[in-house]
Amino acid sequence: MDRIKITRSFGVLNRIYQNYISEELTNKDISYSDSIFLVNIGSNPGISQEELAGMLAVDKAAVARSVKNLENKSLVIIERTSADRRLKKLRLSDKGIAVLDFLQDLNKRWMDEVMKDLNKSELDLFAKIIEHVSSNAKIFSKTL
Repeated sequence: MDRIKITRSFGVLNRIYQNYISEELTNKDISYSDSIFLVNIGSNPGISQEELAGMLAVDKAAVARSVKNLENKSLVIIERTSADRRLKKLRLSDKGIAVLDFLQDLNKRWMDEVMKDLNKSELDLFAKIIEHVSSNAKIFSKTL
């Protein structure tokens, strides 16, 4: 196993993807990092900020900042539950849903392009492996 090649490949994929999304978002008044939160809120309506932090392996303060930013741009709606007023449930506004649709189109285009030479069984195996590696990374990050 060539660890350097694997690490480099993760870095290349991340940088090119981030540049692609950032460039496409130039006229949308949303940053790459905020787009990550928006997509995950849109995919999980009613998710709490704490759950979002755990899902993305980021600290709660980063989630709070991004959610506040998305709320200020009228992309996210924060709802407090009647049972626990401290608990904030998140969902997208209509404006947020429109941005989510745009981001999903970008992600589809990205995935179609970078995965175009893989057959279905290779794609399924890759999805399983990358999910497993991500899970291990989340566990590792808790030890830091």
